[in-house]
Amino acid sequence: ARIHQAPDIVAIPSRGIELKSRFAPGPLVQPSRLTGMHTFDDALVWFRQGKPTDHAPGIIDMYPTIMQYFGLDPGAAQGTCFIHW
Repeated sequence: ARIHQAPDIVAIPSRGIELKSRFAPGPLVQPSRLTGMHTFDDALVWFRQGKPTDHAPGIIDMYPTIMQYFGLDPGAAQGTCFIHW
């Protein structure tokens, strides 16, 4: 019910392409100069403690998971903790 807050357009780059924002004119897309970067589908999270939940985590779930790990209240954060501590 928050469709009014959604962006007008979402740009998802092809593999090997970075979208950059800057105030000076320049190319919208360019080959990446960095290697070893995470993409949308290949990041890794490793926890030595806890047991994973059945929830399939996404990036939005990292904040509440880390906050709960440190015993802190994630407040009204979006996302779900995906580890039973």
